Amino acid sequence: MKWTKNLRVLLLLLPLTSAMAELPTLAVVDFNTKSSKYGYLGKQTAELMSDAVVNSGLFDVVERDKLQSILKEQSFSGGGLVDQSSAIQMGAMSGAQYLMTGEIISADVSKNSFRGYGVTTTKTTYSLKIAVKVLDTKTGRVLFSGKETTSSSSQGTNNLHVNSRGSFVNLAERLSDKFADRLADSGKFSAQEEVVVAMVNVAFSSSPDTADVEVDSVFYGNAGDTLEVPGGMHMVKISLPGYDVWEKKVMLKEGQKIKATLRKSADVRIIHEAD
Repeated sequence: MKWTKNLRVLLLLLPLTSAMAELPTLAVVDFNTKSSKYGYLGKQTAELMSDAVVNSGLFDVVERDKLQSILKEQSFSGGGLVDQSSAIQMGAMSGAQYLMTGEIISADVSKNSFRGYGVTTTKTTYSLKIAVKVLDTKTGRVLFSGKETTSSSSQGTNNLHVNSRGSFVNLAERLSDKFADRLADSGKFSAQEEVVVAMVNVAFSSSPDTADVEVDSVFYGNAGDTLEVPGGMHMVKISLPGYDVWEKKVMLKEGQKIKATLRKSADVRIIHEAD
């Protein structure tokens, strides 16, 4: 129990600032597809990309429902928002710092059949190529651009049919993971450190009383009260009209007491003497 109590006291005396990692926010729009035959891949790839970057811990991603609502409301194209003005407008409406857009460059199927022992076997190869861009929604500038290709093959007799849609979705998932890794390796989208200052209660008093209390030029209240102020090393200013300013750099801690004795300013004394 004694050790626990001492630990609590020690924690109060530790540096009173900490850093919290705030992830950048990304909006992922549906990818363009050159062929209507594979139109489903545009939406599916965007969803897979969203999952990949979220799971990588690199971004917070704008919810797809919210994004689609914005697209519909503003009559934007369903995908491929690559121009600067659209990216900036989308960022303003969605709150995203970055916008991911892309294109299904090709989705190809090739088949090679051979016959042996009275059975015809067909080798089917699926190949998918995707292009991705990430834009800064404040400037519209392209921060990342890349292309990736992957493929997979399967074999079956002429009586068996492979699900091509499922094969392409699997390839899109594989490429999404690759792009998530590439974005992380680029070093351009690191979490931003947000400094969080712990607040402490300090009892301020002054003579004369009710003087103004400022910490780093920010007014927090009047002397004679216990005020909640940022902990750590700060410039404290206690002032009252007609008196010299009391100003010191102080390490503010929980439960601290600060008393300032103010002296009448010289110009006030001279006026009184002249009277």
